[in-house]
Amino acid sequence: MLRQLCLGCLLVLTAGGLLTAQTLPTPADSTAALHGRVQTTEGTPVELANVVLLSAADSTFLQGTCSRADGSFALSPASPGRYLLQVSCVGYETQLRPTDGQGSITCTLQPVSTALDETVITARRPQYRLKQGGTLETDVRHSLLARLETAADVLARLPGVRGSAEEGFTVFSKGTPLIYIDNRRLQDVTELLRLNAADIDRVELVTNPGPEYDAEVKAVIRIRTIRGRDDGWGGNVRLVLTQNRRPGHAEQVGVNYQRGGLSVQASAYGNLSQERMGRDARYLIAPADGSGQTRDVRDSFDRRLKGHSLAASGSVDYAFNPRHNVGASYQFFRTPDLRMAFDSWYATMQPDGSPQERTDMTSHNLMQDTSHQLNAYYQGDAKDWHIDLTADALIGSSLDTQQVHETRDDGTARDIDSRNRSRNRLFAAKLILSHPLGRGTVKFGADHTFIRRRDRFLNPQDLLPTTDSRIDERKTAAFAQYVLNVGKVGASAGLRYEHARSRYYEQGILVPEQSRTYDDWLPTLSADFPLGKVQASLSYTAKTTRPSFMQLRTSMNYNNQYIYEGGNPLLQPETVHNVQLLLLWRWLQGNVSYTRRKNAIEFQSRDYEGDADVVLFSSANYPKQEMLDVSLFASPKIGCWEPTWGALFMQPFFSVMNEGVRRRLNRASVYVVWRNNWTLPGGWMLSLDASAQTRGDQGTARIDRFWAMDAAVRRSWLDGRLTLSLQGQDLWNTRRVNTQLFGSRLTYERQTRPDSRRFLLTVSYRFRAKAKAYQGKPAAADDLRRL
Repeated sequence: MLRQLCLGCLLVLTAGGLLTAQTLPTPADSTAALHGRVQTTEGTPVELANVVLLSAADSTFLQGTCSRADGSFALSPASPGRYLLQVSCVGYETQLRPTDGQGSITCTLQPVSTALDETVITARRPQYRLKQGGTLETDVRHSLLARLETAADVLARLPGVRGSAEEGFTVFSKGTPLIYIDNRRLQDVTELLRLNAADIDRVELVTNPGPEYDAEVKAVIRIRTIRGRDDGWGGNVRLVLTQNRRPGHAEQVGVNYQRGGLSVQASAYGNLSQERMGRDARYLIAPADGSGQTRDVRDSFDRRLKGHSLAASGSVDYAFNPRHNVGASYQFFRTPDLRMAFDSWYATMQPDGSPQERTDMTSHNLMQDTSHQLNAYYQGDAKDWHIDLTADALIGSSLDTQQVHETRDDGTARDIDSRNRSRNRLFAAKLILSHPLGRGTVKFGADHTFIRRRDRFLNPQDLLPTTDSRIDERKTAAFAQYVLNVGKVGASAGLRYEHARSRYYEQGILVPEQSRTYDDWLPTLSADFPLGKVQASLSYTAKTTRPSFMQLRTSMNYNNQYIYEGGNPLLQPETVHNVQLLLLWRWLQGNVSYTRRKNAIEFQSRDYEGDADVVLFSSANYPKQEMLDVSLFASPKIGCWEPTWGALFMQPFFSVMNEGVRRRLNRASVYVVWRNNWTLPGGWMLSLDASAQTRGDQGTARIDRFWAMDAAVRRSWLDGRLTLSLQGQDLWNTRRVNTQLFGSRLTYERQTRPDSRRFLLTVSYRFRAKAKAYQGKPAAADDLRRL
């Protein structure tokens, strides 16, 4: 298997090398080719600027292209001569300059004050710009966001994004996004805690991912860091002290070096996290045969979590010249001793409310995870071709051991032990080529991914079945996209084809009914246009969501005598269709989105084979689920006060069978947020934020209302290099997500006692130069997330 994979990667690399060899300009070619870079007055690359070559005699259109993410472009006139090069981009003055069609040109665009009045709030505010395909770009470098502590703090304050590094981030109406830092896919979202906000240039929120992304990707967040302009050493040190119900701490140190085209970065991170939370639950279990009395089971637990996390990373980039770059990065992550302890009880309740058959339980879990991820890339230009070749390798393992001791009120006791070992392997490669075509750019490519996951689950008492399963998955995809810009109007159309084959083995024997083959054709369309002074983007995407390996697992967890948790190896992928309209005017942003999910994957309860009294928590496919989302955000500036008001309206259309009755889960909910920043003299900044959500339905769940409030005080010295901050999160401990779940035989109610009130004291220091950002990106972003 590894030999076949290596051969496949070698073929891709050889094809890229042959293409480069055939199109790489010779010295004579390079004198005839016209290439260059589009940048702002501060040296920041300008992406998707229109670059047009005109005849100097009569301004006839000859060739055209768009600048890439690094601002580069390339054109190939038929021969040297007299031409005009026209460069334009929304928000900047159009530049027209003569050229003979040879050599390299750097085009520095000047801001247009009238255009900035339409799209930029002020020079001190985050500057929002709606780019090609509905990408919302936020300028962090020249805003208050640069004075926050980490990248996680920045994302939490972006319009349309909610969450935290601990809980994960979601994009309104899209779900969990893929997050990139300089084109490198994050393996762990807590990595955002290790990136300084002051090192971020801008953040791009992509709600209409093109066909180059995996079929399951519905939203992307790209963080662009500040490129270093000076050679030398640089680095940063950060110390964080946290206090929930119990204390914790985190330390980070990073160093970077740049000299000419060489850039080297390395960092190390460690933390101790502790938390304590509680939960009260009620399970209403209908009888399996439809007759008899509903069983009322109550349980309550107190959970304690404690463990260390260790991470290290390093990257090397080398630019041979402005047209050819190579690099590699390595990421290591380990949780050596994450321990979770439960003290709980559960009992069946009599009709008068008194407990019956009470069982007290203690549970101890030890979870150990280790992962190694390697990424390598080549980016280059050959004449007017742009080549992007990447490769990924990931090796990971996890071990989860559980020891449960139960004592019943009749004096009997039993032990339930389990051990689950998982091993992951991933190898992937992706090749993307782009070339000017007419007045636009065509982009096409292919990628291949191989995944192997193995789970070995053992329960010595034979209460839960012992399993030894293996999943081998191969996925091959081809994609193409054409992007066209004509004046202020832009359009793009793309198509992705994915062939995925998954084979499921139990005890080394192929299980045909649990093995799958997927073939998906997934189109994307978008149009960008002005509506008076309003920027608008209309898009359509078709995506698929395949079951995660956790949802497909055969192993089970023991919750109590009546409730087990497990996977569903028979799950089928769901298809997601989405239509979206984005609007931007000055400091107002609006979004209307309609989503239809076919074969929607949601929670479901089902009978446990062999014991009619037991219900299994699992997942299932539902015929369809629909959702309408409408959001509006306003971010004005009033003196030293910079507020953000936002609201999201969510209307689901869904129903499930619950205890023999069709239950409609169509209750709408509204989420509102009010963020406030005050900039004060002497390097001080104050923040006070509040958010709330009304009761409503999401999938098979009904979420109760909740609200929360956060506050922070920050002070910086030494031109921002030394920063001290004190933050308070969920000051009133009210971020309690109480939930009801509705299954075929089960109604589940949960009330949480969270450990969400937290105080953080952060001290950070940055010194000297910032190295050039790592340019690699993963070849299998969504598969890394699934693992």
